[in-house]
Amino acid sequence: MPTRLLTINIRNYLVGQPRRKRPMKISGWIKFRIAQSTNVRAEDVKISKELNSIIMKQHLNSMKKLKVNINIEKNIATVTPFAEKKAATTVDAKAKPEKASAANKPAAPAPVKAVPTQAVKPAVAQPKQPTAQTPTKKEDVKKTDPKNPTG
Repeated sequence: MPTRLLTINIRNYLVGQPRRKRPMKISGWIKFRIAQSTNVRAEDVKISKELNSIIMKQHLNSMKKLKVNINIEKNIATVTPFAEKKAATTVDAKAKPEKASAANKPAAPAPVKAVPTQAVKPAVAQPKQPTAQTPTKKEDVKKTDPKNPTG
């Protein structure tokens, strides 16, 4: 089972294609490029679902170079995304953590201003106090009007 790493520059192909047709054509072109480099027919190249979603979400719009792993078995090439293996780092439990210098320290967030609780309460919850009573009937006008001698 030979395994190969291949980097495909998809920008060369996508720049010449109309934007609306790019998603439909990119998978076929990638199969074609892999078939060329592995001497396998394009129909025998299988792209994994994970790689296809990565192509559509990240590489289609940004046109970054695409790194893939190719596994060849019985003239069938299976293509998966390239995953870099990160080196395992060992941390001593006894070692004290280094203090961060002022240059490496992230900026402190701005202080939040306190809001008075009365301003937060809705005005509907507080009962309205009557300001000045206005007479609505003519009889009330006569009784409350100081200029009217009959009242």
